[in-house]
Amino acid sequence: MKELYQRLFSHPVIATEILIASVFANLLALATPLFVIQVLNRYVAHGVNATLVTLTTGVLIAVVMEFFSGNFACAWRVE
Repeated sequence: MKELYQRLFSHPVIATEILIASVFANLLALATPLFVIQVLNRYVAHGVNATLVTLTTGVLIAVVMEFFSGNFACAWRVE
């Protein structure tokens, strides 16, 4: 663990990029569970179609972003 901290603190720019990427990836991973919770709380309870369309559009954007960021990361590691 000590070696990890030494490497991170010796390259603060890379450590910051890793932290930001990690937070971004985790927020995208939460899109689907939050979608299910919001649909159950808002659409099923009130039945407003505009809410369902908005939530579905938002989660589709997040899933597409997660897919492309994962593919970009895999392509980046190979080279």
